[in-house]
Amino acid sequence: MTGTWKAFTQDRRALAEQAFDALSTLDEITAAMRARETGERQVGFGDVYAYVNEPGRPMSTRLREALEADDRLRDDLLRLLAKTAGYRCPRSAAAGTKVLESRHGQGFTIRLRPSRAEPSQVYVVIELLDPAAEAPRSLFIAEQQDGLLKQALPEARGGTVQLLAETESDLIRALRNPRSEVFLR
Repeated sequence: MTGTWKAFTQDRRALAEQAFDALSTLDEITAAMRARETGERQVGFGDVYAYVNEPGRPMSTRLREALEADDRLRDDLLRLLAKTAGYRCPRSAAAGTKVLESRHGQGFTIRLRPSRAEPSQVYVVIELLDPAAEAPRSLFIAEQQDGLLKQALPEARGGTVQLLAETESDLIRALRNPRSEVFLR
C-alpha cells in the first residue's frame, strides 16, 4: 500500500486496519510461543500499536529495549506512524547544523516561542491550517540516533495547540533538530 492515511478510501483504511490486526494477532501468537520457551512474554507489534494509539501511554522500558534491539520492530513503528499520522513533517531538506525555530508540514506549522515570563521555557505552538480539521492528540518525533519521543497534546483551541516546555528539554531539542521527523496523530 502506498500513499498517506488521509488519501485512503474507506475500503483501503478498513483493509489496512485488518492487516494491522492480523499482524498484531500473529505477533501475539509468536510472542506467546517464545514466552513458553523463555518464560517471559516478548514485545511485539501489539505493544507498538498500543503505544502509538494511546496518547497518554508512555514507552515502557521493555518496548524501548525491544525497539533498540530489533530494527524490524522499529521500522514497523515508523511505518505505522507514517501511515496513520494525520500530519507529518519530514526531515529538513537542508539538514545541516542550523537549529530550527519553526517546522512546516502539510496542513500545519510548529513554532517555538520563548516565554517572556520565564526565559528557561519555550511555548510549542502547533497551528493547523484548517481550524475545522481534527486536532492531533499526540506528537511524535523520530530521530535516527536518539530514538523516538512522544508527547501527549492538550486540546486544540481554534485550530491551535499550545504547550509549555523547558528550553533544555528533550522535546525542544528534538523539535529544533533538522534531522528529526515529526508526526502528529
